[in-house]
Amino acid sequence: MKIMLKTFLCLCLFSLFSVIAEAKEWRGIIPMQSTRADVTRILGKSPDANHIRANYYLDEGHIYIVFANDDAYYDCVKKLPVDTVLLIQFTPKRGLSLTDLKLDLNKFKKFDPSEPKDIGFEGYLNEEEGLIIVTYKGEVNQIDYIATPKDRKLCPEYYNNPEKFVRIVVG
Repeated sequence: MKIMLKTFLCLCLFSLFSVIAEAKEWRGIIPMQSTRADVTRILGKSPDANHIRANYYLDEGHIYIVFANDDAYYDCVKKLPVDTVLLIQFTPKRGLSLTDLKLDLNKFKKFDPSEPKDIGFEGYLNEEEGLIIVTYKGEVNQIDYIATPKDRKLCPEYYNNPEKFVRIVVG
């Protein structure tokens, strides 16, 4: 039984890593290209959704997806088709290290997403791939998928400071 469970967990992690490696999409959901209908087709109906977002609680972690809507804060979001995916945020359940992701960190800009600074959080941003990763003391805490530069042109003010999506305020 333990061998089957370990094999299953390894397969789940392998499939997770292969999706992460694609960077700009998560399970075929692509910011600024996919819609709520695509998300529902892929993940099913969210048990906790409203006109702004949907939450999914999966075996590998929590998925939070933000959609465009008419009453958005940014004007450019209001001009997008309603229910366009803007952001996909993945919070893994199990311990996942940055090295497990097998990414070329030379392609990432490193930053500190926390206030106050220097409390153990590290952020990694690859704008070309539309990927932001946050770690805490070496363990992946959050992975955000945002629009790539090509698609970001449709709503530049929403994506003008991608680090804001992963800002952590402690205090």
